[in-house]
Amino acid sequence: MNNPISVSLINRYIKDVLEKDYKLRNLSIIGEISNLKMHQSGHWYFTLKDEFSRISAVMFSSYASKVRIKIQEGMKVIVSANIGLYEQGGTYQLYVTEIIPQGVGSLYVEFEKLKKKLFDEGLFDDSNKVKIPRFCQKIGIVTAPKGAAVKDIITTIKRRWPIAELVLIPSLVQGEGAAFSIVEALDIADKLDFDVIICGRGGGSIEDLWPFNEEIVARKIYSMKTPIVSAVGHEVDYTISDFVADLRAPTPTAAAEIVTPNQLEFSQLLLQIEKNLVSTFYGKIDLMTKNVQNIRKINVLNNIDSLYSNKRMYLDNIQISILKLKEIFFNKLNSSLKEKQIILNNNFFTIYRNKNHFLENYASKIDLLSPLKIFKRGYAKVSINDTIVTSVKNICKDDILMITFNDGSVESKVVSKKEGQKYGEKDF
Repeated sequence: MNNPISVSLINRYIKDVLEKDYKLRNLSIIGEISNLKMHQSGHWYFTLKDEFSRISAVMFSSYASKVRIKIQEGMKVIVSANIGLYEQGGTYQLYVTEIIPQGVGSLYVEFEKLKKKLFDEGLFDDSNKVKIPRFCQKIGIVTAPKGAAVKDIITTIKRRWPIAELVLIPSLVQGEGAAFSIVEALDIADKLDFDVIICGRGGGSIEDLWPFNEEIVARKIYSMKTPIVSAVGHEVDYTISDFVADLRAPTPTAAAEIVTPNQLEFSQLLLQIEKNLVSTFYGKIDLMTKNVQNIRKINVLNNIDSLYSNKRMYLDNIQISILKLKEIFFNKLNSSLKEKQIILNNNFFTIYRNKNHFLENYASKIDLLSPLKIFKRGYAKVSINDTIVTSVKNICKDDILMITFNDGSVESKVVSKKEGQKYGEKDF
């Protein structure tokens, strides 16, 4: 107690002892890979284990880049390694320089066996999967009540879609009895009328994730009537639950993003829909205005326009009113979405119907006064060189008359005339 030493000093001493022991150099060790993490730096971190024990291992990128086989959870391998001490953590570990495949671990064999069995039964078929709703309002979460996974899911959903109702059905996700706990929680969740259920947990070793590889869990997910998203582990982790679920998310956070829309993107979508409605609304008004203008250009209505100048002025006033309403409406587009919808629903559609009704009535009145209606009752228009003949006094012998009926015109030559002739008399 009189001469204490620091933690760093004792760790450095132990490291020197380990690294100088030739028996701990260039070892060949056989074991099963577990808890594999391939860091973005290129370094590999994993656990090498057998049925009785385990040891941490690291393979730096300079050696990992030379490995030509696919390393995965559950693989049984032979590694060449030195034993050393990680000073900062005070833990000894293997520093691996080479990996050779030896076989496949028991858990991996069991995983592949069940995967093939369920695949052959059709539990992975896309035809059995249900589409996840676009706007989920009530979301069930089956996971451990404590841990990063549930926090990430809740935080992400509250940020993206705060109006959603979240209900946590707690479950064990690791260790003995976890598979039965997951099945029980899913059974409860399936009866609560959720729009979607997220089932999963954070990352871990193949042993930690194993409850999601159990057959009872897979068959329960397959039988669910509620759409379910599997969110187990990290992006590189795959479980049987991922293949059976309606959708697989690479992480719990990704699952929360999949089942919820982004509220900002949704607001922009609503604004675009509103703009389309406004454009359609004014497009119809412009079309009706053009139709009225085309009616006013018809030659046979020129005289009628002079008789109904007051109506024409009223129509112009209506057009001015519509332009003013347009200006008022677009000024109000900067207000909140709710106010815009109220204006659109309560004001403009009402105005549109009223003005449309008025224009239809006015067009009907104009149509009733049209000379074309008179033609249909048996009358005809007589003209000479495009000049309308209004009296027999305006006709001379040998004149060529153009007689226009409802359905066409004929030419006629005057051979004689008699002014003041009574109806029924003939002049040859």
